[in-house]
Amino acid sequence: NLQDQSLWVGGSLGLNLTEQDAIGLTMYYTSRTFSRSLTDQLSTGGITQVTNEEKLFTHNALIYILGYYREINSNWTVGLSYRLPSLSISGKGSYLRTTIDTGGGASPTINKLNVPASTRVPPRLNMGIGYQEPGKWAATADLTYHGRESYEDMKDRDAAERIRHQQTWNLALGGEYFVRPWAAWRFGVYTNFASHDDIPDNVTVRQGDHLDMWGFSTNFALFTTNRSTVTLGGYYSGGKGFSSQLIGQKISKVPKSVQIFSFLVGTSFQF
Repeated sequence: NLQDQSLWVGGSLGLNLTEQDAIGLTMYYTSRTFSRSLTDQLSTGGITQVTNEEKLFTHNALIYILGYYREINSNWTVGLSYRLPSLSISGKGSYLRTTIDTGGGASPTINKLNVPASTRVPPRLNMGIGYQEPGKWAATADLTYHGRESYEDMKDRDAAERIRHQQTWNLALGGEYFVRPWAAWRFGVYTNFASHDDIPDNVTVRQGDHLDMWGFSTNFALFTTNRSTVTLGGYYSGGKGFSSQLIGQKISKVPKSVQIFSFLVGTSFQF
């Protein structure tokens, strides 16, 4: 049983330097909760060994994003943003592991409380360009670079897992086409390549899931007034790769796939 949830709450500030240039700052407060519980069983020689493991931690951090936007002319625009590495605020966790067998044997129980915990969000650089024919159509392209990061999620020899993020590039393409003056079709495709290391066949320690994913989104925008819009659409995201799991009292490499479909209804209002 695995739950890994994150909450991001923040705001943005923008400043027009000229009629064509603007800069911005976005700040997020993030809160992550990680919980994993499992029971693993191994039977050999008529003896069954059962291991129970529970790992839980929470972590809070601040994230800053700096941005720059330039309107080259009435058709072309470019943008650049940089997300700084996250700044840790606090983190605590616990770890419990018990192993017993039907032969009467038992390993010492590991029970760690109030263990310092950490989550680091790697730096990210976004570069984008857009072209539009006002009232007719528009197209955009974004190239994203994710930086390298390496850390232990808990400061304890028994509970810690080494988390590694490698340098990764991703691409997103989008478009908008006005089918009527009051309605537009929007669409996009994107990649979400894995930043975790490849999992070796003879893996001995847990590693982050290595899943190369891609997705697309599409929706119709209905301009109900000069300031309000209603959107109807959805998105798909999916991919496959490998995960490392405790099976038969040892860490093993197992195939893993993810498929996500969603339908969304939204409204927006410009002040």
